[in-house]
Amino acid sequence: MAYQHCNRRGDVYLLQSGKTKSGKPRYYFGRKLTGEPVPEIPTGYEVFESPERGQVYLRRRRPTSIVPVEREIVAEGLRRLSSAEQFIVEVEDDCLVVYLPTKSVDEVNKLVCLLAGPDALQVPRYREARDQVVRESLHAKAMRFELLDDDRRLFHVERWCSCSWHDGWMHLAGPASLSDLVEEYAEHLGEESFFELF
Repeated sequence: MAYQHCNRRGDVYLLQSGKTKSGKPRYYFGRKLTGEPVPEIPTGYEVFESPERGQVYLRRRRPTSIVPVEREIVAEGLRRLSSAEQFIVEVEDDCLVVYLPTKSVDEVNKLVCLLAGPDALQVPRYREARDQVVRESLHAKAMRFELLDDDRRLFHVERWCSCSWHDGWMHLAGPASLSDLVEEYAEHLGEESFFELF
């Protein structure tokens, strides 16, 4: 029996193995079983679900100085302070990266009301369908909290900027504690004010 992973879209991926051209073992996930089933994650590897598209990969475990409680500080702050109903907080190297859906809840609400009538969102199945569309949509990086000082646990915060004059991370503040940065900047995610941060 192959190890299974269900991604955020509800697709089930099966862990399997094959051989490279040189005869070395190769592990991979697929939605169909085309290789030998692998029952558990091999030592030194981890399951990785792409935040952008939800594709599932097996990769070598990557070292990080981020601790699980710091990921939860960001997630809890987003739930409490931001208007973003759907988000992903991913650990990437020594950073906590926040991804937001490319389709907003408001955009999907308008589409549902256009297709099913102005009172459609009063019906639970339409609200569930709306949430599913947002959850399964492409996600894009929005904000990053990067660890600068491992001993004092100081971070800085950046926002993703994709415009004609700059394409990349833009420094906002820090070094400061992760909690302070989340308190100050989480409220901007999913809002127009996010685009005014410099």
